[in-house]
Amino acid sequence: MTASRIGEQASVAASRGWASPLLTFHAIPHWCGVVARFSDDSLATELGGPTARLCRATQVHGAQWINAKQCVGVHSEADAVVSRDPNLVAAVSTADCCPVLVACLASGCVAAIHAGWRGLAADVIGATIHGMVSDYGAQPTRMVAAIGPCASGVRYEVGVDVMDAFAARGLSSAIRVPAETRPGHAFADCGKAACMLLLRAGVPAESVESTAPCTIGDLRFPSYRRDPSNPARMTSAIACRA
Repeated sequence: MTASRIGEQASVAASRGWASPLLTFHAIPHWCGVVARFSDDSLATELGGPTARLCRATQVHGAQWINAKQCVGVHSEADAVVSRDPNLVAAVSTADCCPVLVACLASGCVAAIHAGWRGLAADVIGATIHGMVSDYGAQPTRMVAAIGPCASGVRYEVGVDVMDAFAARGLSSAIRVPAETRPGHAFADCGKAACMLLLRAGVPAESVESTAPCTIGDLRFPSYRRDPSNPARMTSAIACRA
């Protein structure tokens, strides 16, 4: 995909979703937004080319990642998809959870990660990056990562279960307890937690972007917390550079 095509993609995404300035700068094809299931193919070809397909897995809020080749024609359970084939576009679905898009500039492999609070507590991010290193020869110091639209720490109220799970993973600094909060409740900044896990996995701080909007407050994106009756989900997809 050419630099001009990447620029066109970013302009389109801004009107109907979100594109990462960091990934766009590095010419990594990607996009976060609502896509009807029947439009998966058109999104795949927009990002990966005329023969590309979108690769998803059945998400279970765990720490398992899967090779994109294993997503073709099957329903495997995993919360991250890794690809090094431009024709296999990695994708996850979210509606308040963090979508994390990672690209290794050295090996060329990419990953789409679904990181809800359970996945963060299980360190799905670290597990996926470890898999990229062991199976694809990726280098964390040569990775760039974008944390997409998700529930923000200003609006995402949680209970003791989330606080305890974050504490067990050493993520307590991503929990905020204002004086006016209900007893036994706090606000979780899952984007911050995702950033912490990326840094622990070896991704440089300057190569992590976490400026995406809040899904609860931005009506462009579905939010289970804002409207649990809405079945829509946001797709976050990333393709290898051709």
